[in-house]
Amino acid sequence: MAVPPSGDPITLEVGPWGNGGFCVARHDGMVVFVTHTLPGEVVRAEVTEKAKRYWRARTVEVLQASPDRVEPVWPEAGPGGVGGCDLGHVAPAAARRAKAEVIASQLAHLGRVEVAVTVEPVGDGSALGWRTSIDLTADGAGRLGMFQARSGQVVPLRTMPLAVPAIQDLAGLFEGGFPAHCRVRAVAPSDEP
Repeated sequence: MAVPPSGDPITLEVGPWGNGGFCVARHDGMVVFVTHTLPGEVVRAEVTEKAKRYWRARTVEVLQASPDRVEPVWPEAGPGGVGGCDLGHVAPAAARRAKAEVIASQLAHLGRVEVAVTVEPVGDGSALGWRTSIDLTADGAGRLGMFQARSGQVVPLRTMPLAVPAIQDLAGLFEGGFPAHCRVRAVAPSDEP
């Protein structure tokens, strides 16, 4: 098996969705769980973790895009960014289909139940403006952010488009000036009955 030198991207033909916001690919027989991609795409990916039976990787360049790829709704959650918006680069209807496929696959695999699954849109269907609480951590300079995906490093934020407007509109939330390494939880009431 050809193990890529550290930091050298590999080219992957991307397979089906996996459970956790990634897709499954193979590189010289090794299973690769790759983020920020879609089934059917061809991507260049950076290997971020090597285990005995699989690798983890993140997309660094899309060579052949899926028609379901859209401009990311939250660029700060893209490759090397914060976690929590794994399907932000996927058209909302395609993201719902992907979630349905993963749920049906898990039911078949774990529960031996074959069932068609439909995931309904929430709110306006855009996948934005729905979170009524967010947890943030200040970096060493006092800027609020979230942890980089699969890391303990804080990435300072400029926006949080997944949050309800009441949280997005909090004056000064992402302007800095917080004690280093403090934690902040922003909570807003839900408009739902």
